[in-house]
Amino acid sequence: MAQRLSFAALAGLFFLLAPPVADAAQNAGSFPVSLFFDDGEQRQIAGETRKAGLKPSGNGLHLGALVYYGPDNWTVWLQGERWTPATTRPGLQIRDVTPDHVRLSVASWGDDAPRDITLKPYQTYDPITGQIREGSE
Repeated sequence: MAQRLSFAALAGLFFLLAPPVADAAQNAGSFPVSLFFDDGEQRQIAGETRKAGLKPSGNGLHLGALVYYGPDNWTVWLQGERWTPATTRPGLQIRDVTPDHVRLSVASWGDDAPRDITLKPYQTYDPITGQIREGSE
């Protein structure tokens, strides 16, 4: 009997210390931009990067990560920025996303026609040489 009472007391303590269900329900549909930094830290990092005149991934177009749930439900990180199917940028268009690669159309410097490239996570496209290399440097 004492063991059941201790278990009930412990379960009650966990229930009291758990975050409210309403907070979890409100945040269930949103995804964080970063897994490691909160919004304030991300803004501070971006500000310091801009002040230093640095690009997040050096030269070229870098695919940092890819999370694929389906053809219309995915997230990719290009140049350190989160992209979803709704994201648009001039000069860059995501054509296709699969579980292992991203097909892009990139406006080329000096060329009239955009270049179609395919990147896998942690690959970088160098627009000057037209080569794809592993890593971000």
